[in-house]
Amino acid sequence: MNQSKVSEVMTAAVKSCPIAGSINDAAQIMWENDCGCVPIVDEETRVVGVVTDRDLAMATYTQGRPLFDIAIEPVMSKKVVTCGPDDSVSFALKLMREAKVHRLPVVDEAGKLAGLISLSDIGREIEIDSAGARSNPAIELADVVASIRKPRPPITVVALQGGVVDGALKPAMPRKRSPRKKKDPSQRPAKP
Repeated sequence: MNQSKVSEVMTAAVKSCPIAGSINDAAQIMWENDCGCVPIVDEETRVVGVVTDRDLAMATYTQGRPLFDIAIEPVMSKKVVTCGPDDSVSFALKLMREAKVHRLPVVDEAGKLAGLISLSDIGREIEIDSAGARSNPAIELADVVASIRKPRPPITVVALQGGVVDGALKPAMPRKRSPRKKKDPSQRPAKP
């Protein structure tokens, strides 16, 4: 499989979402097609972004609005790593490892969506030899998964109030927590 082409392994019948859509449109595609990632395309079906199920969850959590009320463009990842159908699967794995992603849109020379390749697609193609040993692609796949799963440094999350204002996300003021007060054990109700 090391020399297999992306086109031999990828999912070709991939649903995409128009950039003018809402995250409700992307959620519907995910639900109806049992997938966790939707490529976002412009009018010529060129890939301009990607949205994942996690992106949708975080957008609804931070904005506190219904899915149909949140535009897809500010939520999608605009830094999209892609590969071509004639690229090798090993090259696709290298891109996934470097970008720390599980899936890559596959695009033609014009940048138009041709499919999607995922770690699951690659994993299904790995063969175990007659002695039960993993082939080199299996080891390569395991390395990519391990690389992606490495903990990322902690980040500070600020919930958003008001969502998008004049096309820009409006951050909320960080909430201050009051210190916890320890309860006096003598004030607890007696156990029956």
